Amino acid sequence: MDGVPEAMKTAGPNCTKEISLPPEQFAAAFPFHIAVDRELRLVQVGSTLRRICRDLQPGICLLQLFRLIRPEGKMSFSWVRENHQQFFLLEHLESQLQLRGEFVHLPSLDVLLFLGSPWFHDASEIKARGLAFEDFAIHDPVVDMLQVYQASKIALADAKKLAAKLTAQRVELRAANELLRQQEADSRKLALIAARTDNAVVLTDAAGNVAWVNEGFIRLTGYTLEEMLGKKPGAVLQGAGTDSETVRHIHEQLRKGEGFEVEILNYGKNGRSYWVAIEVQPIHGDQGQLTNFMAIESNITTRRATKQRLAIQYEVSRVLALGENSATAISQVLQAICENLGWQLGEWWRVTDGRLRLVESWHQPLLRVSTFIAASHVAELVQGVGLPGRIWAELRPVWIADVTRDANFLCSAPEGLEALRGAFGFPVFVRGELWGVAGFFSRKIEEPDEALLKTFSAVGHQIGQFIVRHEAEESLRKINTLQQAILEGANYSIISTTPDGIIQTFNSTAERMLGYCGEEVVGRITPAIFHDLSEITARAAELTAELGREVEPGFEVFVAKAELGQPDEREWTYIRKDGTRFPVLISITALFDERGTVTGYLGVASDLSLRKRDEEKFRTTLSELERFNRVMMNREERVLELKQEINGMRANAGLPPAYPSVAEMDGSGPERTRI
Repeated sequence: MDGVPEAMKTAGPNCTKEISLPPEQFAAAFPFHIAVDRELRLVQVGSTLRRICRDLQPGICLLQLFRLIRPEGKMSFSWVRENHQQFFLLEHLESQLQLRGEFVHLPSLDVLLFLGSPWFHDASEIKARGLAFEDFAIHDPVVDMLQVYQASKIALADAKKLAAKLTAQRVELRAANELLRQQEADSRKLALIAARTDNAVVLTDAAGNVAWVNEGFIRLTGYTLEEMLGKKPGAVLQGAGTDSETVRHIHEQLRKGEGFEVEILNYGKNGRSYWVAIEVQPIHGDQGQLTNFMAIESNITTRRATKQRLAIQYEVSRVLALGENSATAISQVLQAICENLGWQLGEWWRVTDGRLRLVESWHQPLLRVSTFIAASHVAELVQGVGLPGRIWAELRPVWIADVTRDANFLCSAPEGLEALRGAFGFPVFVRGELWGVAGFFSRKIEEPDEALLKTFSAVGHQIGQFIVRHEAEESLRKINTLQQAILEGANYSIISTTPDGIIQTFNSTAERMLGYCGEEVVGRITPAIFHDLSEITARAAELTAELGREVEPGFEVFVAKAELGQPDEREWTYIRKDGTRFPVLISITALFDERGTVTGYLGVASDLSLRKRDEEKFRTTLSELERFNRVMMNREERVLELKQEINGMRANAGLPPAYPSVAEMDGSGPERTRI
């Protein structure tokens, strides 16, 4: 196709001259064309297409480079020629560039010419492919379509922005109207809420003097608006128990004209104390000047009491969990309860020999009750006498609002009691029996708090459990100490393992016997390291035959019988860390829990080296004795023979035997017949 492409030759019925295009003009008119021969091998490719798809080289089959998307069919030269009037969509495999167009058959050259252009959905794809609008033919509708599409998108986006702006303006307008209606409704509601809410609402002037209070304030404090007008709330409501630092903070914030939030103890008209959470906000006029303060007060007495009870239970639990002994723990419990309640004295009485005796106490450092405590230490209370005795008699928590007015308490009260007023206490039971009584005292009259008494019933139960646990731990500690002493003092190697064979304990005798320290083996290895592999293998074969099941050479060899509850004691060879060997007698026992589950194994080994040496010495001595005995028996037989010969010679000479006893044995005495 070096000349004029046949596709561009045309001849009308009245024309005798063909119209043709030079190659460069053809490439400009069709920058994305592809020409293939009968085998669909590339013959020619448009310059722009060749630039963006560099693998399009002459001689390569079209099917190796492109995928036919439309129309459906198996692409071949004849099939394309038959379907040349259809719309073709090809996708370049490497770049995924899609080309749309049509195939034209050029009979003179016997080639198929694909006249196509890229299939883009957005103008941005042109730049992404490294193309510019100049790379397209002027007559290519793709550029026009993309420009129209882009303009449509811009117009649509502008329309959407305008619609969104109008919608937002309508929403803002509706919100403004709704806010206006809501503000009017809120004003009516606030007036109603201020009158009927349980919270106390106070409005003061800029100097902090009361200008108005709501019904909630009157219900909470007992003071009417007429009684509060022109007065400062703090001057009326604060009392002896109010925290001075909180009061100072309130005055400072009011002086600066700033809002604040505090929790404070106040007192009602009837003298009853209560806790409130106060939020105070300044109110300013149109010119920014301070005109009023508004305070909203919430009664948090119940919440504070609940928080206080939880804090007591938490602190007691913490003390008991960390307590090393009962005496220290009880003393810390007394202190924790007193500090959380704000009470001044705590005592612990213990039941001993039918009497209650004071064993522990705690009091605030500045409280002068030394005489009271000293007298309590020598007192021995019985049931019904004093606060501890009454708790003993009733076996439940007891509260006394004012001990100075309690006849039972006064009859047994020591000197120094005048400093104390309120009192309460609770019993502690251990294994169902009264173990002790805790008593607490306050310098103020304290009204009974049933919820707090229930809390201290639970605290008493906690202390009882702690004492039981502590006694059990102490008993276990003594047992463990004894067991450890036995374990370390035994002249046997004692090794315990987990069910899977990992060493758990390794006593000092085992360390001396085997040359390993406990840190090297505990939690790290199995006892198999101390044994001869050949012995383990031989024993596995024995157990396999004995138990009728396969026993693998390994840890199972040592515990196969023990885990069945059968005794297993036999001789083994131990191998020390330095490689030396010595005989041992090992007894292995399985350890079971209460459900019969194996929890581990215990091996006790004794060194047989000395016994083996003694046995060898005994065998050697016995052999020597046997040899000596044989020698001596041979000597006696020879002497006897000599004596017999001498007797015979004397008999031949007519002389009596020299050895009569021998003569009697062989019958050669005087009655013997001469030969």
